Amino acid sequence: MLANTHSFLERILTALENINTGVLSSAQGEQAGAFAVTYNIVGADWGATFTEDILTPAGVRGSLLSLDLYQVTEEFSGDSTAAQVRVGTSTDTDEYAVDVAIPDTTAVAAALNLAITAGVTAIIPASTTVRITGTVSVDAGNKEGIGTLGVTILYFT
Repeated sequence: MLANTHSFLERILTALENINTGVLSSAQGEQAGAFAVTYNIVGADWGATFTEDILTPAGVRGSLLSLDLYQVTEEFSGDSTAAQVRVGTSTDTDEYAVDVAIPDTTAVAAALNLAITAGVTAIIPASTTVRITGTVSVDAGNKEGIGTLGVTILYFT
């Protein structure tokens, strides 16, 4: 038991030392040289299901950092079915983020962060095609909701 405790404390001290020396830039484990890229899907229309594919860079892995909705030009009023976003692959559309809901009262000109935390469900491998899927928003039979969806991925080695 004492050996396991000692090993655990050594790992904590090493992590703190790495943070203090800049090897790691935060307690979340971002590595030196990490970079974030935001992919914007302008005029994303939740009146029908849509998909957008993103090819991640070679040689680096990634983690979903945030999903943001802004430049809303048509209100989201999905009383019957709320608009949602999934982030995954062509074979598993929610591998990295599962059914992230857009509030059904999101008004024109609104901007909001969809409350995503870094590394939602999995690490994104290098050279992967990430599929962004928007599922249809229905309000009393009308399909509604248009805006720009920003997908930010943190890349690291």
